[in-house]
Amino acid sequence: MNNWNIFLIQFQKDFTLWLFCVLYLSLFRMVFIFSFRQQIDNSSTWRDVGAVLLNGVRFDSMVAGYFILIPFLFTLSCNFADMQSAAENARAISGNTFIVLSTALCGITLGYFKEYNDQINHFIFGIYYDDPQAILTTIWKEYRPILSTFLMGLVILIGLSLKGLFMGNFQLPDEAIILTYSPSAIYRIIMAMMSMYLVFVGTRGSLGARPTQRHDAFVTKDEFLNKVVFNPYLALRYAVKDQRRISGKGGLKVFLPDEDIVKAAKLFFSKEETLGSLDDYMLKHAKGPRNKPPRHIFLVVMESYDAWPMLEKYASLGLTPRLLDLAGKGLNITSFLPSSSGTMSSLSAIISGLPDAGLETNLQKSASKPYPSSIAEAFKGLGYRTRFFYGGRLGWRRVDDFCRAQGFEEIYGASHIGDWVSTNEWGVDDEHLFDFVAKNVNDDQPSLNLILTTGYHPPFSVDVYGKGFHLNQVPDDLKEVYDNSVDLKILGHLWYSDKSLGDFVEAAEKKLPMSLFAITGDHFGRRFINPRPDMFERSSVPLVLYGKDVLKDIRLPDGTAGSHIDIGPTLVELSAPKDFIYYSVGKDLLLQQKTPLGFGRGKVIGPDFIADLSGTPRVYPLPEKKLPDKLPDMEELKLLHNDVHGISWWRIKKGSELS
Repeated sequence: MNNWNIFLIQFQKDFTLWLFCVLYLSLFRMVFIFSFRQQIDNSSTWRDVGAVLLNGVRFDSMVAGYFILIPFLFTLSCNFADMQSAAENARAISGNTFIVLSTALCGITLGYFKEYNDQINHFIFGIYYDDPQAILTTIWKEYRPILSTFLMGLVILIGLSLKGLFMGNFQLPDEAIILTYSPSAIYRIIMAMMSMYLVFVGTRGSLGARPTQRHDAFVTKDEFLNKVVFNPYLALRYAVKDQRRISGKGGLKVFLPDEDIVKAAKLFFSKEETLGSLDDYMLKHAKGPRNKPPRHIFLVVMESYDAWPMLEKYASLGLTPRLLDLAGKGLNITSFLPSSSGTMSSLSAIISGLPDAGLETNLQKSASKPYPSSIAEAFKGLGYRTRFFYGGRLGWRRVDDFCRAQGFEEIYGASHIGDWVSTNEWGVDDEHLFDFVAKNVNDDQPSLNLILTTGYHPPFSVDVYGKGFHLNQVPDDLKEVYDNSVDLKILGHLWYSDKSLGDFVEAAEKKLPMSLFAITGDHFGRRFINPRPDMFERSSVPLVLYGKDVLKDIRLPDGTAGSHIDIGPTLVELSAPKDFIYYSVGKDLLLQQKTPLGFGRGKVIGPDFIADLSGTPRVYPLPEKKLPDKLPDMEELKLLHNDVHGISWWRIKKGSELS
């Protein structure tokens, strides 16, 4: 057997391994689609599914190409020396590594998608800063890791067996035929170059002038199907790329390609003149309160507190009756977005007044002192005592250091509330947190009290039925909608959080007259009664303002819309004397806006629409409303969205100076 024959035999085996890798990843994609098939849009057809599977092969080819790269280098060497054994060993190691890594990544992706409704994305990097003990305990209780590991090991063994069978039986042409080949030297050179070209094409996933890229995944109108075009390797690669792009020195270009921060500030703040600093654009003068200012403000950020249970069509579930009661007696901003899809990033936006620009604001060097737009700093200037209450452990994401740096004078966590109360790995139950707040806020000095709860969060360990939860089965009017996507006991924890909140407001109102309550959620709860919530239902959180004396005769302006960064200026305007100077990126929600908009990460909300700016921008109507006759200009919305996030990125990374 000469070197040429060895090369052909080894190249055929490389091709066989490449084909197996592609098929393995394609099989996962089929399992993925089947597992979450209820999320497929009703308008999608088998043709759409076919388009996803075929385009997915392009991305799978890229991954498979890299896994055969090292064996192929040994295969090429067989033209010059007997490297057959090295090629075989490299191929075996590469193939086995592929099976183990792919099975693990695919399993993680299925779990990640179930929780976050997406393949692995840059949000996963927040886990690095989370509480590892709490995460591991939650995984142990919620996801049965022993069973999952056993099943994953079983799949790996099956995969290894299938690889062996496939590699041993798929041969075209047969080795005996290959051994009869004896071409000329020129022919051998051409064939070797063609083999290199094929590997090159495989790693690019394309025969065209450019390699397969992210936007090639958007092949249908179905949002779910488009998400499964990527394989887990590519999803992880883009997650890393996104995180590095945003957090690196060039992250500003993600939002402002021209990096013109002055132009962005002028447009977003509607200023024609060029001011000296970014803070100058944020500077505002209070108009003066319409009523007597609140003596105590309770800004409550509820864990995973959704807006959808407040909609009329879900009224029969009865999940948030206490908040609905407060909304009816107070002000209910229904067109409202969180700053992000994570707790800490949303909390950072509420505290700092700066939108989530993907920077882990609380960990930035600039966060070691108060941002001028800090809500605590503004209220300290008004003479308020500032407190932060958290139901979890204060070491989580360095939340205590961040709050202290941003102007909170008193900081309390689970350890302050006491070891004797009911706890889980994420902290104390909501009722105990609220009881602690009620006991520790007295009327000796005006106060701003920010409360962050943990109740509606895994491991969902509260005996909600023992607390009075009423839902043992889905109401008749929702039986066609409900499909067991979420256990009713889990929804009971939302009801429990709502009950704890309502009891607290009732007690605090009696103890502390002239109190104002601002209640919102940190992010959409990621749990719904079926897999297809609409864009509003999987995006929005509530904002309810309640204070019967503070808000007396105050009405919401027509078409109010906002987001987390608007909470600070709204509360300041209800509290500050005329001409008090403060700083904000957001706006006063009680002031009529020419174009009311709320900005979340990748989304914009208006009085009657919500726009998704990720991928191909699309606009959707809000519940029980129709889209306006004149649709919003998507390019303008995207420009404003990018401007406000670019402004935040600049202020956090570079400071106030504009050069």
